[in-house]
Amino acid sequence: MPTVDGDGGMTNDPVLLRLGEDRFWVSISVSDLMLFYKGAAAALDLDVRVSEPPVYPLAIQGPKADELAARVWGDEVRDLRFFRYMPVDVDGRPMILARSGFSTQGGFELYFEGAEGAEALWDRLMEAGRDLDVRTGVPHQSERIESGMLSYQSDITPDMTPMEAGLGRICELDRDLGCLGWAALRREREPRRQLRPVEIAGPPLPPQQTFWDVTAGGRSVGRISSSCRAYSWDCNAAIGLIASSHWDAGTALVVQTPVGPRDAVVKDRFWGRFA
Repeated sequence: MPTVDGDGGMTNDPVLLRLGEDRFWVSISVSDLMLFYKGAAAALDLDVRVSEPPVYPLAIQGPKADELAARVWGDEVRDLRFFRYMPVDVDGRPMILARSGFSTQGGFELYFEGAEGAEALWDRLMEAGRDLDVRTGVPHQSERIESGMLSYQSDITPDMTPMEAGLGRICELDRDLGCLGWAALRREREPRRQLRPVEIAGPPLPPQQTFWDVTAGGRSVGRISSSCRAYSWDCNAAIGLIASSHWDAGTALVVQTPVGPRDAVVKDRFWGRFA
């Protein structure tokens, strides 16, 4: 769910859960979005309370995530659709299990409330998944780049609109539903640049710490925001914000990397499983 400021610039790309008629959770990743919500609520004199609840998402991800979750909470979890959730029992307490997560392998996120019983649940999951070879893990940078999973403050930045991030399809531009940036988004509904998969030629590149300039014919036409060595495809995979004049698949580009200029090409799709 893209969120924007009054100018249509993205403030985050969070997951929104509606728990009741007037109660929402927003899983915001790394940003000051809560402060933005507080400011908007005050400026608009809204009758709303913005606070951070003691909720800690636990990701259960991977090709055997359905089996592990079903062993703990029953086979009904297998039917849970993407970005939907269901209540589950955690030692006598109702909590939320959502079909979501920062992985292309699929799985769930449990929104664990409070701290009591957290270690017991962890042990329960590890024991239930012992024969599944369950392990601790973290989001994998190469996997997310290869699959086009965007990261806020890396690929998505405040100077971008949802349309530039490729998220325009989930924005309501025909009706004003109260979005602060609705008028600005309508003016920018046809983006002049957009995120695209870019393959960079040559041997592996050094870790990326800043944007890399993208040129064509000696002039700048974009930037690379994330890159990795995609060993399964034997190439350097990247996410680039590319001008409309050069974003068509097959367009030749040059990326100014820390080890010198590299030839590159815009791809028609990302490399990963769910791209």
